[in-house]
Amino acid sequence: MKTFQSDILPIFKRYLPSLVSLIDGNDFSWNKLNTKFSKKVNQRTVEYNLKGKLVVEASIYDIITKAAENDSSAIRLLDFFEQTFDKLNLLLNQDEKKIIKSKIYDLLANFDLKYLNFFGELAVLNKIIETKQHKIVGTELTLSTGKKIDFKLFDTKNKVDVLVEILNIQLKQDSHKEMDVDKFLTKRLKDKLQQKIGDDFAKVNFVLIPVIWGQYADLKPFIDYYKRNKWKTNSVFEPLAYASYSNENNEIIYKFDFVNKL
Repeated sequence: MKTFQSDILPIFKRYLPSLVSLIDGNDFSWNKLNTKFSKKVNQRTVEYNLKGKLVVEASIYDIITKAAENDSSAIRLLDFFEQTFDKLNLLLNQDEKKIIKSKIYDLLANFDLKYLNFFGELAVLNKIIETKQHKIVGTELTLSTGKKIDFKLFDTKNKVDVLVEILNIQLKQDSHKEMDVDKFLTKRLKDKLQQKIGDDFAKVNFVLIPVIWGQYADLKPFIDYYKRNKWKTNSVFEPLAYASYSNENNEIIYKFDFVNKL
């Protein structure tokens, strides 16, 4: 059987040009990604030929494919990705872009829904850097617990370092039908805090930021919960989430914001 070989760079230049610009000038492993992508396509082909069907988790490559087929939800999500990468291009200098190169590689090297974990980290970084109060210092730094942290930032106003961990949560479809928001989030947040910093909580300037991914109907319990309950902790942020909708002028609006503002 003839195997598939691909060059993915032209695909990203066409559909996510700001992503390519973000890593332009940096040494980036496009050839390694080509090999991984070709291997995944060949694996899917073999599975389809054996089973007559193919059920996969969508990756960024599948979103691009759907957008090319004029799927409206995929087009909206891809546009949101492009806007985020474009903003990061404007906000980060060349040295800072080098720091996030590994995050972009991981985003492109995951051929399932885990790619959203890495995009979520970049979307949160963009949200923070937009305030002009923080600068990125490093990524994947090792803590005293032996665990790695997503970002180390410098707070230019208060002149202190801030450690930031992103907790991406992907909701199952129709999860809103039996959702206890408080119970659902409390365990995940406590587990993540314990996993990352353990008993060193009071010794570090640490922030945990949840990001929730899901259909609007599944996000709705979180939106309603946080509109009713004011978030009171400085160490754990209210969750962020993505939503898109059309306004009265039929313009597409993208929001990546705290859930009570969606």
